[in-house]
Parts: sequence; C-alpha cells; structure tokens
Amino acid sequence: MEVDDSTVVPASRPPVVEATPAPRPLVRRSEEEDAGLSFRERYERDIRELKDRFLGIEPEFDGDDMDQTLTEAERKRGWHYPMTKTQQKKEYGCVVADQQRFLWRLQDGHLDIVEDYLGNPKMKKTIDVNLYDEQGWTPLHYAAQRNYSEIVKVLLDGNANPSLKDKVCGMTAFDMAGMGIDEDSGPNEEVLEVLKSYGIKR
Repeated sequence: MEVDDSTVVPASRPPVVEATPAPRPLVRRSEEEDAGLSFRERYERDIRELKDRFLGIEPEFDGDDMDQTLTEAERKRGWHYPMTKTQQKKEYGCVVADQQRFLWRLQDGHLDIVEDYLGNPKMKKTIDVNLYDEQGWTPLHYAAQRNYSEIVKVLLDGNANPSLKDKVCGMTAFDMAGMGIDEDSGPNEEVLEVLKSYGIKR
C-alpha cells in the first residue's frame, strides 16, 4: 500500500505563523484618469469601486455597520464610516480603528488592553497580531524594544511570530530586546528571558 506523505506534517514541527503584509497602498491612477476630478470626486469613486468589489459579502462582525456607533450630532455634522468592519478586514487584514487602538495602547504599556484583545475571540478577530505598521514594525517589535515583558508573553501566547524582521533594519524582536530602549540602558533582560523561555534565541 502506497502512502501519500505530501500532507504528513511531523509532530515536532511548530506551527508556522505567516507574516501579514502592511495594508495595500491605494492604487495610483494616471493623471488622465484624475483629470478634472476634485478630491471628493476621486475619493467617492475609489470607495464606490471598493464597495462593488465586496458586494454581497456576508458580515463577519456584530455591529458590522460602524455608522451605527455615531451619535445623532455626529451624523448631522456629516460624519460616516465608508467601509463596514468586514470590508476593512478583507481589504486591510484588520478593522482599522481596532488595530490602531490595540497598537497605541500596547505602545503605552497597557497590558490590560492587550489581554482584552487577545483573550476575547470577538475582539481578536478585529486585529492582526502580526501586522506591520507604517514604520515597518509588528506589535512584538514594539513590546520587545520598550521592555514590556508581560506584554511580550501575551503576544507570544496570542500567536505573535517572533521570527519576523522589521522592514527598516531587518531586526527581530530578540534583536531589539538585545539593543535595549536606548544606548545607555543596556539590553532589556526581562524581555530576553521571556523570549528564551519560549525557545527564541535570535
């Protein structure tokens, strides 16, 4: 009897967590396409095309229409969200407002907020723990560089990929912890200990 081993995965092999690329940049259009159009007209055209692309898509989130979160006063001032949460997730890999909140609170060292997002399946679905930001760093890079050892633990338990390198210098979270917060502080020893305890050595 022949055995097809193409789908057999060794039990000792750790799961591979793929890096998530930064959100796709907006398509640059030719000057001819934009000729005579105001900024508002170009914006509305691009949103229309995006909505057409996701026409009929099933909502993945409760409260998918973010306009429902606006107050009456905000609506009267003309505020609205052009994309649903599901459309944002499909286009950018995350719900943008949640990803920003998650990253900003992480950068400020708010362990409780990070735990809320990664410990709650509904909240975790709105973010991507391995998403690169506009600086070319992932959440784990920030936590390691800022010496947030407890946050590093929570991120690793939440499937953060420690092998990802930043887009500027090609450094891993381990490298950043080794350099420390600044030249005078020395290595972030607590973070290095956490990383080593997870078998991460570079």
